[in-house]
Amino acid sequence: KGFGEDAPNRAASKPGAKKAVSRQANQSYGEPDPGAAFGLVVLISNQTRGSTVAELLKRLEGPQCLFLEDTCGSALEALGYNCHSNNEEQRSCLYPGHASLILQTAELERQEPALVPHVAWRRHAGTRHVLHSILELGSSLWGPESSIWIMDFRPEAKCIGQKPLAEQLKDEPQKRLKLVKKPDVLLGMPPETVEPLEPSKDEAPVRFPTETPWAIRLAEYQAMHQQSLERMKSMKESEFLESGIQILVYSCQPYAQCGGHGDRLNGIITVFLLAVLTNRIFLIDSESPLPLQLLLEPRGIDWRVAGGIRAKAGLRHLSYHDKRRNFEADLERLATYPEQILVINMNYRMIRSLFEAVALREAVHRFGLPEKAPPFLAAEIFDALFAPTQLLRQELHVLRQELDVPRGTNFIAIHLRTGQIAYDPSRHGADELEVFLACARRAEKDVGEALWLLATDSENLAQQALELPEAKSGKLRLPHARGRVHIDRSDLGETLNGATANYAEWLLFGQAAAV
Repeated sequence: KGFGEDAPNRAASKPGAKKAVSRQANQSYGEPDPGAAFGLVVLISNQTRGSTVAELLKRLEGPQCLFLEDTCGSALEALGYNCHSNNEEQRSCLYPGHASLILQTAELERQEPALVPHVAWRRHAGTRHVLHSILELGSSLWGPESSIWIMDFRPEAKCIGQKPLAEQLKDEPQKRLKLVKKPDVLLGMPPETVEPLEPSKDEAPVRFPTETPWAIRLAEYQAMHQQSLERMKSMKESEFLESGIQILVYSCQPYAQCGGHGDRLNGIITVFLLAVLTNRIFLIDSESPLPLQLLLEPRGIDWRVAGGIRAKAGLRHLSYHDKRRNFEADLERLATYPEQILVINMNYRMIRSLFEAVALREAVHRFGLPEKAPPFLAAEIFDALFAPTQLLRQELHVLRQELDVPRGTNFIAIHLRTGQIAYDPSRHGADELEVFLACARRAEKDVGEALWLLATDSENLAQQALELPEAKSGKLRLPHARGRVHIDRSDLGETLNGATANYAEWLLFGQAAAV
């Protein structure tokens, strides 16, 4: 879902392709078969034993089979902290533990590329469950009408908060997914190679089905928020202290680090959800590099703060900038904090930590999270909070005209960040441009023919890109340099001059069919 406009945003899936045991090649194998009647998804995870994967590779092969590696663990483990150190063969959670080994094994042992199964890795997710990934990948590989059978080899006991797949399948509306019971027995696998599964536990019914928009789930909170603000307008300070109204403020000030667009949005979303789950009024006090309300205005919730830095000088300020562990450790305390007003600065999206917090579990479940989360929860939160101001809408209109990308245009966004401005840490090298363009070509197979928009912080790379055949033909397009700033690291003059254009590029990229 886009930020501030209406087009959906779907990341292109990039399944790999590899396989498992030798036999006579079937010439129909090889490329994805979008007309296939069925496919088999073998679910493994970073907690699945290596011996289990080895046995599966002996028994399963071909392009009707997809090995999908999920990521299991607590929120911090999924982000790479103390990542499953009990198993030496597995890497940090931010990298696939088995997928690359499956590919290497297939390349070394199999002589027929047409017998290689597909392989994909699912990075940790705070909301969308694995069935979403299975449907998206299965439809891409075998077609939207195919039946998809699932073998689940993820050990439940080591996957915190993982709802049994059989329970998730009850709510799958398309009824295209089928669960294979006792797959290890069916495949004749030695018992010592398979992790035993834990019995499922019954939970209270969820109030909201998956298709329920976030705005509807938020209706009661929104009403409470609006009524509380109206009451506060006429209150004296002594009356406020006795009112029982509690407030949570996201803060971004010139004297503190806030990060770039991604960091700020991550912090805002996390603090907002914490406010909702603890029934606190949510406000934003963002003055760096300029007041946020100059570019974004309230949409469904009035988050504006009255008063400046002085008004908040005596309040409780908590900084979690680059402090995941501290936030995780403080969550139980934050959920029941007695002070009426809390001010938080943070730059990480820690919504999965919110979902796992014991003190918040009842409230989380009441909103249908995480299993019944809307398809694009973060985008729906953005749209509930923000609308572009007239100034930003005008800048976005100018940007679309300059790039010749009217509304409804199918385009792929490419973000190549080299760190060549404002002491920003390097993410990629300028020599990786062709790798990014190759990725865009693969994404185009999923989203259809599209324009390519490239944003980069490197003037040299931008000039290099403009000399490419794709740029000269009009397929590859670049915004002008005025928005090429880092809103937290560039010099103040450059940032103020380029902030509006920079925000416009950010909103436009949120409309891409793939990024």
